[in-house]
Amino acid sequence: MTYYLQLLVNGISTGAVYAIIAVGWALIFSILKFSNFAHGGTMVVAAYAGMLCTQIFGANLWLTLIASALIGGALNVLVELVSFHRIRLKSNQLLLLFVSAITMGLLLQNLVAIRFGGIFYSYPNFFENMNRYITILGLSIDVADIIMLAVAAVCIIALVLILKKTRLGVAVRALSMDTRATSLMGMNVNLIVLSTFFIAGALAGIAGVFVGTRTVLSPTLGSTYTVKAFMVAVIGGLGSLNGSLFAALMLGVVETFLTSWIGSALQPVGSFIFMMIFLLLFPNGLAGNFTSDKA
Repeated sequence: MTYYLQLLVNGISTGAVYAIIAVGWALIFSILKFSNFAHGGTMVVAAYAGMLCTQIFGANLWLTLIASALIGGALNVLVELVSFHRIRLKSNQLLLLFVSAITMGLLLQNLVAIRFGGIFYSYPNFFENMNRYITILGLSIDVADIIMLAVAAVCIIALVLILKKTRLGVAVRALSMDTRATSLMGMNVNLIVLSTFFIAGALAGIAGVFVGTRTVLSPTLGSTYTVKAFMVAVIGGLGSLNGSLFAALMLGVVETFLTSWIGSALQPVGSFIFMMIFLLLFPNGLAGNFTSDKA
């Protein structure tokens, strides 16, 4: 029993990383109604940037998180201006946005590959001055996992408060429902979109640091976590923040158990089978009728 509880704890910590990535993905989908496949590229660039920042800040997790979040947010704003802005204004065709997103994601990933090559990089040990593992009720829990869960919770709560309590949040929710009506109400749609991309990019930057602390960095991480974010978004219900949150935790737990049962080589196959079975039972995802309320 203790073994399965240990797997559950590990799965939740993995799901926390997926949640930060997927919530940013869902936020962009909610206002533009397309899947931003450049999101993983933003994450991997911010992850490498965070790694470079550790050469300045040393093994300081909090300064690295802040720097990566700012870099991820700024980069995501640039991605919107370069890849999506003119398409939104001229035609707003989903196919063109889709192609542009994939192209930008590949560009960012290849730029990282050109700069850093095939060498694997890793973050310094942020927790070398403390006991890395603590034991609670017979469970060995990584301090890094606890910190990731706490930061993920704070980020998601802050996002919810922004969406529910601020003028920007009201504007984002209005834009998710009707772009034309939002513009007619005198709101600056472009500024709202840029602000949303900045928030999503900042979340991707934070996720990039956590990915770097859990594994080694490689340019292909962008594609890997883009697929993860897409799976979470589909299972949760496209555009639903609440659905994405629960789906991320669910996928993290499922992947951890599958890795234990069938091995890491077959785990991706099991995850896709799980997604297909889940969608056969719940075609609209966890959020149900997600088309009625996205933000």
